[in-house]
Parts: sequence; C-alpha cells; structure tokens
Amino acid sequence: MDRKDAVPLAAIQLFGNEVRVIPESQEPRKRFCFEIIPGGETKTMMTDNHRTFIMYAATKPEMETWLSYIRKECYAPRGGGMFGTDLAATLEREGRTDDQVPMVVEKTLNYLVQFGLKEEGLFRKSGLAARINKLKEQFAKGENPELDGEADVHVGAALFKMYLRELPEPLLTFQHHGEFIAAAQIYTDNAATTDHATLLVPVRALLSKLPPCNVTLLRFLCQFLRQVLVHEASNRMGIDNLATVFGPCLLRDRQNHDDPLTQLGLSKMINVVVKMFLQEFDILFSDLSVPKALPRSTSWRKTTLIEADLSDDSDDEDATARDRRSGRVRRESSQAESSPTSPTPLSPGPSSASPFLQPDAFPVQHSNTVRASVAEVAESRVKDLEAKVANLEERLKMAEIRYLEEWQTRQHLELVSAELQRKLKDYEEKDGLKSASS
Repeated sequence: MDRKDAVPLAAIQLFGNEVRVIPESQEPRKRFCFEIIPGGETKTMMTDNHRTFIMYAATKPEMETWLSYIRKECYAPRGGGMFGTDLAATLEREGRTDDQVPMVVEKTLNYLVQFGLKEEGLFRKSGLAARINKLKEQFAKGENPELDGEADVHVGAALFKMYLRELPEPLLTFQHHGEFIAAAQIYTDNAATTDHATLLVPVRALLSKLPPCNVTLLRFLCQFLRQVLVHEASNRMGIDNLATVFGPCLLRDRQNHDDPLTQLGLSKMINVVVKMFLQEFDILFSDLSVPKALPRSTSWRKTTLIEADLSDDSDDEDATARDRRSGRVRRESSQAESSPTSPTPLSPGPSSASPFLQPDAFPVQHSNTVRASVAEVAESRVKDLEAKVANLEERLKMAEIRYLEEWQTRQHLELVSAELQRKLKDYEEKDGLKSASS
C-alpha cells in the first residue's frame, strides 16, 4: 500500500504517561520491546480497552530512537526529555535563560567538583550501565535524582558525557565546523611567532556567532575542565586526554568521512580546538558572563559551580559531611557566600560589554594584522596543496606506466604459455604415433 494512502487507526496519548523497556526475561519475551504505560498513581488504563501499549523494534538503535522521541513527548512538559533535545529548548522548558545551563549539567558537574576531581580515570573509566540508564531516565522524566556520594563518580561523568554526546548539534555547531578547524590550523602554525591575543581574535569572532546558550555551556564546561587539569597528578587526565574525550562533543562534521587520513587529520585539529579553549581560557572567556543557576521550581535546588578545595580540613565538619553524603554543593545564605571559609563561586551575572555579544567591540588595531596573517597562511597552504597535487599527478603517471608494463608482461607470458602448450601437445601427438607404430 502506498504510504500516502495509509490512514491512522488510532492515536496514543503520550503526555502524562510513561514509557519503559521490557527486559527479555519478561513477557512477551522478545528483544527490543518497550511499553507505554499509564502515568500517575490513580491512572490504571491507557484507554478504555487497553491497559498498556506494547511495541517492538527491529534493532536496538531503532528502539533507542523511538524511546528518545516518545520520552520527549511524555516528559518534556514536566521539564524532562532533555537528552537528545536542542539546548535552547531544554533551557526554555526549565524556565532558564541563555546565561544558564541545563539542570543535568549543573547537577553532574557540581557533583564531580565535590567528589570527582581527584578520581583516577575521570571521564575515561566507565560507570555501571544500569545506574547510568536509571539516572538518565529519572532526569528525562523531570525528576531530581541524587548522585550517591563518591560511589557514583564515574556514573556522573558518564551521564554528563552522554548528555553532551546526544545533543542534536555540537556546541560549536555544524555551520561553523570548518571555520573553527581553519582557525585552529592558523593558531597551530603561528603560535610560536605571533602574539596569541592576535591569533585568537578570529576565534572570539566565531564565538560571537554562536547561540548565546552554546557559549554559556562551553564556558561552563571549560571552567570545569580546567579544575580537572589542576588535579592531573591524581586523576591522570591531562589536556590531551580531555581533548580526546570532549572534542567530538564540541566540534564534529555533519558529513561522515570514509577516508581514514581525513578523519585522523580532523580529529587532531578538533583536539587542538579543545586545548586552545583550555589553555587560552582567560583571553577567550574573560568578558563572558557565567551561567547563573536559577531553579525552575521549588523542587530544584539552586547550585553554582565552585572552585572546590577537596582537602579534609573545614570549619564546619558536620556540614561538610552532610554535603559529601548527599553529593550536593550548596550556598546557604549571603553570609555564607561572603565568609572567607566558603568556596569562591564563579563570577555570576552577564556583562553588557562582552565582546562575544558585541563583535564590533574587538580591537580594531588587530584586524589588519590578522587579515594579513590569514592571507599569508592561506597563500602558503594553497602553494603546499598545489605541490601535493603535482606530486600526486606524477605518482599517478608512474602508476599508469607500471600498470601498462605489467599488462604487457602478462600478455607476453600468456603468449609464451600458449606456445609451450601447443608444442607440448604436438610432442604428445608425435610420441603417441611412435608408440603406436612400434
């Protein structure tokens, strides 16, 4: 039947209901099976004649795709469904603004600041899959789950990576992928001889073109990763490791490249971009506003990423112990914030003079220098490419010549073989006649 002739037989209401994966050990004992069930404590039937709706998928990826879309429709009105959802849409659902980050980001990173900065293999070792999936589902439902003290460090790290990885678009966007790669190449080629502030002007200009919420999350992430680097001796996560882990979350091409050499080259430059953000953080982000974490409702606690000192000494050991058990980083009052013993929060509040929001605010005296530098580098790269093309053409000609020589050799061998077979046949016939006559 033609798809355009198909007529829907019924509709399943998703809002207010829930979806769950059915294990293979349970009825109907099939793989890739999931069920839409009534939501709420009093609701027991999906419709007048159906308690639930059971569905099947052909493959696990297909099931995950279905679950992602269904969860968005079920839980988004409650503030959930953030995994695989556009960043701006998630902030809107949570009642947050562009200078804030989603609750799942704030909660996981603050938890890792409290417990994970010294954890060996942070972001490299995997957590318990069952625990990760459970927390993901709780966040997706709009709930406010608690991470379990130090036991959930790798789980929290994996959950945060999963959120970034499942964003429909990387933070630096598909649109500006090539521009960031080019800027990173220029930075790499000229960092030893040119003032870094000058080289980073084009990068700042690119940041000003990104959605404000993307820049906010990028800054929040980089600020956290710099804290991870401070404890590299303990966590064994240097800047190269962090760049490898988070590079694909920040920058990836919409097009998949089959050529391994192309993929390798792009991966190296993506890592350069991440390292550039971390090493040149003060130049790139000094005037950028920090996400100010505001709750969307009373069920969400207000938290702010802090510069945490993980030493055991504290003026209030009981409060510290409570926070460690609960996995929370809290700011109780304005007096606590101003106390010299309290952690120092990141600078909150937007800056109206931010050059990221006002591209014209970039120093004019740098523009000609950068333009000339870019032109020189571009001209040099064009010459290099032309030389490589000429070299490839020469190698192609040599390959064609070798192929022709091999083809001629094969033809000659075939002729020689045919001649030998003919002579052998003649010899056998003559030998047979001699035997018959004798």
